[in-house]
Amino acid sequence: MMRTLRLLALAAFSAAGPLAGQAPATADSALAAALRAAVQGGKGPAMRWPDLRDVRPGLRRLYEAAGWRPLWTDGGQATPAARALVVRLDLAAQHGLDPADYDVPRHDSLVARLDVDTLARAADSLAAFDVRLTADALRFLGAIRHGRVRLVRSEDTVFVRGASVDVAAVVDSLRAVASPHEWLERFERRGPGYERLLAAYARFRQLAADTAYAVAGPFPPRIATGTAWAGAPRLRTLLAALGDLDLEPAAAHAADHRVDAALAGALRRFQGREGLPQDGVLGSRTRERLARPFETPLRQLALALERWRGMPEPADTVPYVDVNVPEYRLRVLAGNAAPLELLGMGVVVGMRGRHETPELADEIEYLVFRPYWEVTRAIMRDEIVPKALADSTFLDKNDMELWRGKEVVPATPENLALVDSGVVRVRQRPGPGNSLGGVKFMLPNRYNVYLHDTPLKNLFRQARRAASHGCVRVADAGALAAWLLRRDTTWTRARIDSAMTGKEPLIVPLPARVPVRLRYGTANVEPDGHVRFFQDLYGRDALLAEVLATGYPYPGRPLQVRPRPARQVKKR
Repeated sequence: MMRTLRLLALAAFSAAGPLAGQAPATADSALAAALRAAVQGGKGPAMRWPDLRDVRPGLRRLYEAAGWRPLWTDGGQATPAARALVVRLDLAAQHGLDPADYDVPRHDSLVARLDVDTLARAADSLAAFDVRLTADALRFLGAIRHGRVRLVRSEDTVFVRGASVDVAAVVDSLRAVASPHEWLERFERRGPGYERLLAAYARFRQLAADTAYAVAGPFPPRIATGTAWAGAPRLRTLLAALGDLDLEPAAAHAADHRVDAALAGALRRFQGREGLPQDGVLGSRTRERLARPFETPLRQLALALERWRGMPEPADTVPYVDVNVPEYRLRVLAGNAAPLELLGMGVVVGMRGRHETPELADEIEYLVFRPYWEVTRAIMRDEIVPKALADSTFLDKNDMELWRGKEVVPATPENLALVDSGVVRVRQRPGPGNSLGGVKFMLPNRYNVYLHDTPLKNLFRQARRAASHGCVRVADAGALAAWLLRRDTTWTRARIDSAMTGKEPLIVPLPARVPVRLRYGTANVEPDGHVRFFQDLYGRDALLAEVLATGYPYPGRPLQVRPRPARQVKKR
């Protein structure tokens, strides 16, 4: 609801500006010519990222609507909107963005010069300032609203469906408002989830500047439980700040020089997050990371902010299902405004490579109790058919059958040969060994990914749980089904358990669709502010960081990225 109100407000603001069709006044010919030259030339004057391909349509639209008059100066002086925008650009680092990407030093300098230097008000100088600030406004406000870049990887299915926003209309709205500082502050708000990430990012920036957290030598060759080490108290404080060690044990042993099991385990968790062997050995690589302990967490938080901006924002008061893939965790949250956890459980996610769980925002529409597993074409082709050809009893032993149209057909070599074309398909019959367990939760999407039960409960005892073909296996499917059907009093837990062990599939539509987010956050902030970090399971953080490092212009539509190891992202 809040998001809808914001967009309506933007539309209302836009309706008051030149983009709504007001007749612009005639521009000074020299200044108009300079503005035309700057926009049509396609190269931003004195910009860090001067290639304007990404914002050129917005620039042309704004200046044509304004009759090729400057947007950010009036009588040679910077307007209140311009001054407010420059201040907000200077604070871009709060969002994990680099102010230099938006030419803050140049804007600051020229705004000050315009107040005192008449030479700065020459047509070429004013046009350069105006076009540069407009281009940076389009880029910055677009980054805040829907992120800088959206990625699609064809084989391991990375997908982020971001909201579409008319950024040129947003810029035009900013110019028309009476209180641009307040308007920009409201525009940057994205709900409690995003605000928690912002607060954590600010806190970790402060921690990174505090030398009290640096762990200095001499170092023992290995951290062993029960041994004494003078650096243990400082390491304990650091690992507690990073979230690798619970705060209460850390406080209770703040001055203890003895290495206990909790500290040794926390060090191994730190090593795991940093991509190091989890052996508790203070080798050169571990010592190097401990010397700059906040570098990786800050990067993870900045990328988490970017990913949050790229996905649709959850509704304030509508409960939704949230799956954080690198955390192997599912939560049912009460809504974005009050993110109370109503239900939580572990999950198994897709294997790295061609079976990665995608990122998407969708809705659970219906449940299927005692489902068939209708095997995807890739799994049929790559896994099932070769085994069935090698062993004529393979399908029967795994409760699988071939079907064509509405008929089950025999597993002959001829029928197996038709599997690749899709004429014949493989499915697994309902039963105790069915890979989908007793129920699946359907959110129709182009990847054929959904949530489901599993007979392999032992997997949930493992710390790393990337073992599926892309779907999400849930630890307590009965509890999730009970929550989804909670408004229908006929669906008692006993009835749900019975349906999960029945003989035939049973489709149960939900009375109202339930939002679900499959997201990829290697940094997660709990409602109480506690921050937890996770390994970059699929290497997506590394990929996103590489793409972001190329700088503007980022493409306006999702960027196709080839799977590893073929990707080549060059820095400019």
